[in-house]
Parts: sequence; C-alpha cells; structure tokens
Amino acid sequence: MGDWPSNAQLVNDARDATGGANQLDYETVWMANDTDNLYIRYRNHSPNNTRLTWGYGQAIDVNGVASGYRPAGNRVPIGVDYLIEEQSVYRYTGNGSSWSWAWVARLPVAFNGRNAELSVSRTVLGNPESFDVFFYADNNAIGGTAIDFIPDSVTNTSASFDSRYFTYEFAGGSVPTPNPPLTDNPFVYSNPVSSLTVDGSSADWQALGLEFFPTDPNDITGSSNIIDFIQAGMAHDGSNFYFGWVNDGPTRITWGNAIYVDTDLNFNSGFRGFLNDAPIGIDYLIEASSVYRYTGNGNSWAWQWVGRTYPVTAGNNLELRVPMNLLGNPTTVDLFFYGDSSSIGGTGLDFYPDAASNVNAATTSRRFRYTRNSALALAPDEGTTTAEVQE
Repeated sequence: MGDWPSNAQLVNDARDATGGANQLDYETVWMANDTDNLYIRYRNHSPNNTRLTWGYGQAIDVNGVASGYRPAGNRVPIGVDYLIEEQSVYRYTGNGSSWSWAWVARLPVAFNGRNAELSVSRTVLGNPESFDVFFYADNNAIGGTAIDFIPDSVTNTSASFDSRYFTYEFAGGSVPTPNPPLTDNPFVYSNPVSSLTVDGSSADWQALGLEFFPTDPNDITGSSNIIDFIQAGMAHDGSNFYFGWVNDGPTRITWGNAIYVDTDLNFNSGFRGFLNDAPIGIDYLIEASSVYRYTGNGNSWAWQWVGRTYPVTAGNNLELRVPMNLLGNPTTVDLFFYGDSSSIGGTGLDFYPDAASNVNAATTSRRFRYTRNSALALAPDEGTTTAEVQE
C-alpha cells in the first residue's frame, strides 16, 4: 500500500482504545480520489489486524448539517447523509433524530495486516464536490466497549465544530493502486448453447469450447473426505442453466455438493451468513436434486423448496440441469460452490473458489460471476481453459 500519495494522509491518531476486547483502534487514515471513485484507507494500531466488521465506519455529510442524521445535543458535528460500514454504503432516510437507513451499494474491500482499503463510486454519494466526514471504530461490534473517533473531538460538544470533522474536496492528483486490487473481478463468464446432453460427460462442453471457472487446488485430504472440487463450469440455453464439475474422486449426488446463487447481485437480500460472512447475498441454494429459495431474515437458516434439478454422475464428473425459472430467470448471477464431506461420513469442507470463506480476501475473489447477456461477458485471456475431464 506504499503507492498512496503522501498528501492523502488525514491524520495519525494516538492509541485510544485499551483493554483486551477493544481491538479496533485507528492509527492512521487516508483519503484519495480519481474522476470516478473515492478511496479510503485506514490502519489499526498494532498488534491487532483490521477485520471485516461493522465496527469500522465513516460518517459522511454531503448536504450540510441541516439535513441527515443529527441526534439531539449536537452529539455529532455533521448531518450524516451516508454511512460506510463493513462492505456497504447506507443512505439516511429518517427525520433527523431517528435511526433509519437504506442500503445503497456494496463495496470492494481489501485487507493487508493492520491496513484496510476500499473504494466508493462517487455516484453512490451523489457526486458531491466536497463532503464532511469523521471516522469511528466501535468495539461493541467485536465484544468490547470502547469507541475510537477520528478526529478525537467528534463527540466533544465543547470543541469548535470545525475541529470535530474533516472536509474533503474532490480534486485531481495521483491515485493509489490498491493491493489486493479493489476493482471488480473482470472475468464474467457466459456460455450460451442450443442444448447440452446431461450424461455426466463433458465431451460436448469440450467440443463447444466452453469456458470453465479457474481450477481449484487439491486441498482436501483423508479417505472419507471425498468431496473436493477440481474445476467447474456453467452454461445456459433458452430455458435452463447447466452446471458441470470435476471432483477429485468419484462424484456423488448428495446435499454435500452445494451451489449458492445470488440472483439479484444484492448482498443485503438473501442469506448473508450467520455472521454476515458470506461472499454474496444467497437467494437460492442448489443441493443434490433440489433448489431452495431463501426465506429468512439474512442471518437465519430458512429455506423453501422450489423444485427439482436433474443431476447425472459419471466417474469423477457431475452434470446438472436447473430449469431457469426455478431461480427466477435471472440474467446475471454470482455464485460459489460448497463441498461438505460430512454428508457422506467425512469432515472436510471445500470452498470453490477457495477464498469464498475468507472474509479478509478481496470481495470479488470470493465468488464467480455468470451472465446470459453475452455483451457483458469478459472471459480470461489465459489460465482458465476447458476442464480436463477424468473419464
């Protein structure tokens, strides 16, 4: 992260949060921009690394103190129009003192030890020429009690207003290159076909030159841990989605082979994980020969059966046909694969892509994206080839 310009640093902050449970404590914060995006970086005090949590936040005022969230007693120095927390931007929808927010967008976030950085499209914030901002780190998010503010005087009503926030003005200048990259995964897959024969063989996939997702390492060991994805692909015709994958060993039709699908590309709808740790907002679950639609509150495990699928195995290969209407006829989806060998007496868990379960990984490295709109497709130039099928 050494490519950030020196003038992007806003402040160094003293260690404010003490106690073993109070690990969120800003040391330094930065901001920069280009013509399209605002970039935010922060570093936590050692020895604690940054993490994915709503406890790290930025409060932004684009319209002046008279609008936005402004609780009684001048407890915050600005009218907060937007909040950035975890991987999301929220817009204020209340009456000034009520706590009411609408989700606006999900953000790419990257972590590197004590450092974190993220980018926000300027259009998400309404394209302001400038804004006021303060940072907060709320340890209640991780079981602590301390709240660290930058500037330190954010909640000090005796301090002058202009010492309780920063003003940022958009301008030209050098822009950091995030590491890991914060830009969206450029690979969007699309494999339109007139039809595929679902017989457990990928001979027709190979004959058509279909693009598969990248290979997965052979990372599951133990004789009882049979579910281990090697490579998978997706295709579609006018009424069906097709999935095919190669396993490290004979495949089985079991609930342990699962595909999680986000059909509206909205993290805040669907199952987000019990701790908001899923890489996507999961709207549909494909297991064995069934499709389930999510019916819970985002963190609860609640699903309704929708219909059946048509899987066929052949050796180490599995093919699956899913009627498109069972998933709501989406155009573009995000997805990841989950292999749970406890379904067949083992203990291993295989995520594909591997980073799907890593909340510290770049957001877009944790899922695949597939579209029926070939104009949106962008296949990789190299590194992703038709699967080598073990017949």
